[in-house]
Amino acid sequence: MEPCSLLGDEEMAGILSEQLPADEGAVTVTSESSSLGGGGTCTYSWTRDTWGEGSGKEFTITLMSPTDLTYSAAIGERTPIEGVGDEAFVTSENYFARVGDVVVHLVNLQETPEASVAVLTAAAGKL
Repeated sequence: MEPCSLLGDEEMAGILSEQLPADEGAVTVTSESSSLGGGGTCTYSWTRDTWGEGSGKEFTITLMSPTDLTYSAAIGERTPIEGVGDEAFVTSENYFARVGDVVVHLVNLQETPEASVAVLTAAAGKL
């Protein structure tokens, strides 16, 4: 499955708009996919109407197998996230959700934990 197909640009902009203060203008999102080994990565670039040129942010969603999860999530204490997929947690600002035999990994959203959980929940809900 292609990670960028989980959440389209407009859907991602809607999620971010719900999670972030409304006083900085509309959210615009573009995405680009890349393949890495058995999974794939989607890099979302986003900005807001009131931000200056070149001040956008990026974050990634990667799909991986549960066996890769053991290695990728071995970097710190796991804090469970309730109600997302079969298992979900955050460790060292990396967000993971397992749904069956697929794991969604969200990194570098750099906004509130609630925004990261909202994006993770939406992505996991598409698996």
